Amino acid sequence: AAFAQEIIELQDLSSNKVVIRFVYRNGSICDPVGKEGLTDLTASLKLEGGTNTLSSTEITRKTYPWAVRMFSSTDKETTTFGFEVLTRYLDQFYPILRDLLLSPGFGKEDFQRLLSNQQNYVDEVIRQSSDEELAKKWLEVKMFQDCRYAHLTSGTTSALKSMPLEDVREHYERCFTRDKMLIGIAGNYSGEFADMIRKDFASLRTGLPFCEVGNAQMPQGLQFSIIAKEGAMGSAISAGFPMELTRSSDEFVALMVANSWMGEHRK
Repeated sequence: AAFAQEIIELQDLSSNKVVIRFVYRNGSICDPVGKEGLTDLTASLKLEGGTNTLSSTEITRKTYPWAVRMFSSTDKETTTFGFEVLTRYLDQFYPILRDLLLSPGFGKEDFQRLLSNQQNYVDEVIRQSSDEELAKKWLEVKMFQDCRYAHLTSGTTSALKSMPLEDVREHYERCFTRDKMLIGIAGNYSGEFADMIRKDFASLRTGLPFCEVGNAQMPQGLQFSIIAKEGAMGSAISAGFPMELTRSSDEFVALMVANSWMGEHRK
């Protein structure tokens, strides 16, 4: 996909709502060493930490009657912000959307709340509440060891314990930049609205080059890892097979068919 503030439009004047996505090409591979989870925390704080003029509570009160849906999602190489709003409320909601992404408040109380939630997920939820997820995450660590894919997008226990708010501010300036952004708009909106988004987000600064993934250490022969846990509700088995195949390969579609044949559930 193209980046550097490209806009993809899918206008549908018969719809009653507008869906907007902002995709930044950064993701957890941009977490500095020793600060794993910083990209995810920055994204959460941008969306749930209020703006320079409105607190997170005030935004919730304003947007609740408009049936607005907002989310952020951090993956290995991208971070996505999603917004959905009824067309009749678009003009009222857009200034809030714009300020969340361009003028985030980064309040201390919101930071502490979201950091605590993220640390609880890493320390407790993933370890205690989901044996299947824990096995899959450990498989990622083993498959991608020695490269920036390995760690949880949510971070590590040690990194989150020493994460200051200033790190979030600096990471926002460094990695959430115009040259890393792709915008998608769909639904019932005007051409003038698309032009306004293009103009407003042109004010974003440019930043560093795209983050490097690095090279994973390939396994030698067949390897096993067993995670033993007292009181586990069940046993999960996850398998990984490193290969050179990508979506650009001619064999990719055939492999997807074979994968489906083996079983859709949790494939």
